[in-house]
Amino acid sequence: MGGRGRDHAHLGSRPPRACGVLPGDNDVHDLLWEFCSGFQGDPKMAGWILMVFNEGHFKTPEVDRLRIDGLNSDDRFTLMHAARGLATSRTSRGSKRW
Repeated sequence: MGGRGRDHAHLGSRPPRACGVLPGDNDVHDLLWEFCSGFQGDPKMAGWILMVFNEGHFKTPEVDRLRIDGLNSDDRFTLMHAARGLATSRTSRGSKRW
């Protein structure tokens, strides 16, 4: 989701912290996706990535694909955060689905 010319400097050097401060924020989602894309494919980081997106209340097709893939993990931490994220009552980009 990069290449859009957004300036994420206001979010600081620790992107995962931004999700707790600004849950559901589109800019935070994009920044996290860019930040976490460097860790995707590393099974040791899968649970951490899912935890970060869950904390930010993000439910996008891209993140849900990671969650669905996480359901096949042998790692309990990853499996827990995959299931937790899929069970949330939020739709795309943080808006509530009731």
